[in-house]
Amino acid sequence: LGRLAAAAARITEGEIQQMAITGIPETPLASYLEVISGKTAILFAAAAAAGAEIGGGNAADIAVMHDYGMKLGLAFQIMDDALDYAADAGDMGKNVGDDFAHQKITMPTIIAWQKGDEQERAFWRRTLGNADFADGDLAKAQDLLTKHKAIEASLDAARANAVEASDAIITHCCARGDQASNIIGQALGEAALFAAARNH
Repeated sequence: LGRLAAAAARITEGEIQQMAITGIPETPLASYLEVISGKTAILFAAAAAAGAEIGGGNAADIAVMHDYGMKLGLAFQIMDDALDYAADAGDMGKNVGDDFAHQKITMPTIIAWQKGDEQERAFWRRTLGNADFADGDLAKAQDLLTKHKAIEASLDAARANAVEASDAIITHCCARGDQASNIIGQALGEAALFAAARNH
């Protein structure tokens, strides 16, 4: 309960941090990662660690599961943010471009901002910064993200976190030397990789 209560407090902080960067297209990538660590990844980490603790895991098991959950949560959220601009609405189960309409600052837009010229940055200031939207703006945003390979870079970042989570949990479970641990490690590893391979 203490672990989950601490996570709940961190999630609240993450939500406040997200509100603080909303509408600020020049937000540094580190600030975005701090937001999703506190808002999403910490929940995955707390759930994973709590499961290990309740299941009788030792300190090393709990620590590995916490780290696994953090990496899994980062992969999940980065992927979700990338899909908001790249996926088909039918696959997503929500409207594509919701983050854009709500002026959310995510990894794809940060990358496009950093790589963009002054004219492109003026577009991001008008839309994400001032919520001054016009017809065709979402398509233009998607074009800019494509131009700067921002979606690809975000997907790569999601996959990197997923691979780290998968490798760490498989290595830890295999080191225990029993078949049940091997099976659990492989299943958790595959779950992490799926988080960065989904299309919705």
